[in-house]
Amino acid sequence: MTTLLSMALVILVELSVQPGKRNDFLTYLGEEIAVSRNFEGNQQFDILFDHNEPGKIIFYEQWQSREAQQRYWSWRVARGDNEKLRQYLLSPPVVRTFEEEM
Repeated sequence: MTTLLSMALVILVELSVQPGKRNDFLTYLGEEIAVSRNFEGNQQFDILFDHNEPGKIIFYEQWQSREAQQRYWSWRVARGDNEKLRQYLLSPPVVRTFEEEM
């Protein structure tokens, strides 16, 4: 029998940044990352870079709960952040969701 010890939500977001827009994108991220990290329910928010493919960036997010992450996402959408993000990307982000159960 498995006992549920904790419940965390992990989100991986893979981004493909347009050539020539990486530096502007990094400036935008630098302005926004503290907001994401301090959002209620966020446990970890890291930005990972692929040095073999400079246009590939991963957001690693860990949330206290699915509800906390959904509140964050709704807030970002309401602010228009998705539209801002799209101007830097080659394609839509690839989002993967994992739940920690141990």
